[in-house]
Amino acid sequence: LAARLSLLTLLIIQITNSALAPKIASLYASNRKEELQKLLYNFTIVLALVGLAAWLSFAVLGRPVIKLWGEDFEAAYLYLIILAFGQMINTSGGAIGITLMMTNNEKIIGKIAFTFMVLAVILNIIFISFFGGLGACIATTICAIGETITRLIVLKRTTGIGFLTSSL
Repeated sequence: LAARLSLLTLLIIQITNSALAPKIASLYASNRKEELQKLLYNFTIVLALVGLAAWLSFAVLGRPVIKLWGEDFEAAYLYLIILAFGQMINTSGGAIGITLMMTNNEKIIGKIAFTFMVLAVILNIIFISFFGGLGACIATTICAIGETITRLIVLKRTTGIGFLTSSL
């Protein structure tokens, strides 16, 4: 339940990616990196605010929402807060994945995804053995944050484009 609720923020990223993909590809292909940088920065600010709003909503309203499924699910509140934090960071990363794809770095995305998938399995095995379901949430959040940061670094190194500033 907590995982499904926390993943609702991914809908915003998917909608944004669908709208931005052609523009990113066009700007990159025509070497208009400064304009692309500004576009991505602006969308990143908006998505960071959306991610923060979603996390705060889960923090404030998560417990009553979870109780809709019954009192037995009340323990999922802490799981929701931890997973939603990871998704907040992921959402705050903006359109990193689609930007890497639209700038001919799709193989790198695959390598990053595979690396963090393996790391997730390893961390889940370790953390679940010590903390149970809470450990799974922590491992998942660590990997979501790590993957977002890695993508940001790789994008900057491969294209010179960053999301944290409005100019190159």
